[in-house]
Amino acid sequence: MGKVKCWEFFACAEKKCPAYRIDDLKCWLIPGTHCWNEFQGKFIDKIEICVSCKVFKANMDIAAMRGTLTVINKQFKQFDRIVKARDRELESIILELALSLSEVFEALKKISTGDPTVRIPEQSKIELIAKLKHMVNITAENIGEIVDQSHEFAICLAEHFDVLHRVSTGDLNSRVSGGSEVELLESLKKVTNETIENISLEIMKRTEAEKNLMKEKSLSDSAISSLPCVFFLIDENGRTLRWNRNLEVVTGYSSEEISKMSPVDFFDGEEKKLIEDKIQEVYVTGQSTVEAHLASKDGRKRPYLFTELRFTSNNQNYLVSVGIDITDKKLTENTLREKEERETLMLSYLPMAFYTAQPFRDFCTIWVSEQIDRISGFLPERFNKEPHLRISRIHPEDHRRVLDEIESIHSKGTIVTEYRWQSANGSYNWFRDQAVLIRNKKGEPEEIVGALLDITDRKRNEEALRKLSLADELTGLYNRRGFFTLAEQQLKIANRMKKNILLLFADLDDLKWINDNLGHNEGDFALIEIANILKKTFRESDLIARIGGDEFAVLAVETEETNADIITARLSDSLRDYNAVRKQAYDLSASIGISRYDPGYPCSIDELLARADKLMYKYKKKKRPVSVLRAF
Repeated sequence: MGKVKCWEFFACAEKKCPAYRIDDLKCWLIPGTHCWNEFQGKFIDKIEICVSCKVFKANMDIAAMRGTLTVINKQFKQFDRIVKARDRELESIILELALSLSEVFEALKKISTGDPTVRIPEQSKIELIAKLKHMVNITAENIGEIVDQSHEFAICLAEHFDVLHRVSTGDLNSRVSGGSEVELLESLKKVTNETIENISLEIMKRTEAEKNLMKEKSLSDSAISSLPCVFFLIDENGRTLRWNRNLEVVTGYSSEEISKMSPVDFFDGEEKKLIEDKIQEVYVTGQSTVEAHLASKDGRKRPYLFTELRFTSNNQNYLVSVGIDITDKKLTENTLREKEERETLMLSYLPMAFYTAQPFRDFCTIWVSEQIDRISGFLPERFNKEPHLRISRIHPEDHRRVLDEIESIHSKGTIVTEYRWQSANGSYNWFRDQAVLIRNKKGEPEEIVGALLDITDRKRNEEALRKLSLADELTGLYNRRGFFTLAEQQLKIANRMKKNILLLFADLDDLKWINDNLGHNEGDFALIEIANILKKTFRESDLIARIGGDEFAVLAVETEETNADIITARLSDSLRDYNAVRKQAYDLSASIGISRYDPGYPCSIDELLARADKLMYKYKKKKRPVSVLRAF
């Protein structure tokens, strides 16, 4: 029977095993085989497995046993050498361990007795022993540092306590000195010195504050006592805690009497209840103001204005009252009231009214005084309902000018203007409007305040005076002064409107003959009649004047209906009609020269009149009803 191979017996398919499919009967316990790797363990354990191995039993014979025993013997010898070597190494380790632990325990004993300077050699074959010795040395070194620091801490703390003790006894200049390498001690020294410094500053501040407080209290006492008003301080129970000297002087009560009195005791009658209510109001709202008569001990009363305020201190409410003598104020108010009543009465008879208006949006009227109905015929309520009434009833010829002038109030701040205004009865009266612009704190327009004065009578008087100074006394026409004054204005209008103007210069024929033969009265009559003919012939808007003894001038705007030919024909017809109706010793006739003013070639009124006068005299000698030369 052949030998059994392990791979066959176990049906092993581990192809990488050195015993797989080989003829040699290698034991599966041989190193490197698959089963060797699977069954790891001690040598003795493997021998026991070998003896009970089924393959070994199947192949067992003398030769196999001899080979196996040989291998086992070899393994036992190798194992014996390893064991002895390890025993020797272990003995050496135990010896070194015992010696090292002895050194360590000795060092720890010295350290524990307070000798942190001990050191032991750290060399050792055993890494653990070397680390243990190193740790002992480090521990001793650290304990030494701790001991040194403890001594330094003790010394420093003693110094700190000494300094703090001196500070507590009032020596604020004491400071912790010295230096230390310990950061904590240096920080402690810094904190302690800073604390002492802060305490010193705080004490100094408090001392200074107490001094200032005493000064302020003394000053406030002096100030309160010197106040020209009366002053007292009361608590929630109504007790008078503090007052000034003036209260004693005014009321006549002594300091001891006032200390037992309540503020209500200084008033009589219904004013007691008034003061009680005001005190309660102060505790609710925080402040109050009241006028009442302060009653003195002898019964005299004086009007005072009391201002009362509430304040809180230490969760306790107090009331401060200050009273100002308003006797003079009351007298002044009465005087002003009487004055206001007199002024109101006087204003009620003046042709003047006051108003306020918005400084924008067509200057709408906000308010008017009661006098407006007397000068306009409208009640004040009408202006409230129609804010544009004041502006809308300005005469059309004045309207644009007045609006421009009112608009200028934003830059000027005030205006004074005169214009015609249509009253309730439909007639136009002249008004003087004087207004000022009111601005708010930001400088923005807020409202316009003005006064309207009826100046119709003044305007009529001015017109009458103007006519007296500008009119010819005999004919009623403008005189030479009036003509030149108004003609200059007409030229300005012509320049602005780009309109031509005709100047007619007329001389009454044969006035000297009439005066010499029929008398000066007849001559004056002839002048009056020629003046009437001129007024009848020309338009009301034309400027007609007697500028000399027998010389007349007419200034008219040239239009299609009013040109030189039409003027000539119209005057000729007027003279002919007059002479046909009135049978006299003479016929009225006039010599005429006409010149034109062209805005494109402006000239003075003197030059224009000189040209017409020159042309008129060229035909003066022609004896016909109307002698005319037209120069264009």
